[in-house]
Amino acid sequence: MLVPRAVDGFRTMASALRSLDRSKGVSFYIFSLPEDRCALLLNKNLGRQMPEDVVREEFGTLGM
Repeated sequence: MLVPRAVDGFRTMASALRSLDRSKGVSFYIFSLPEDRCALLLNKNLGRQMPEDVVREEFGTLGM
């Protein structure tokens, strides 16, 4: 198991692994960094009268 200590090292290693020829039996799994993940939010029961910019502003104050 390879665990780089810095984000740049992780990205460099992931790029090198992706460039390997998988037809030669190379297999690996790369975890994604939290800052590279996309967060999807589902808002239910807000009503159509709630302006989208108000919802975005409120999530912004919560750090989302």
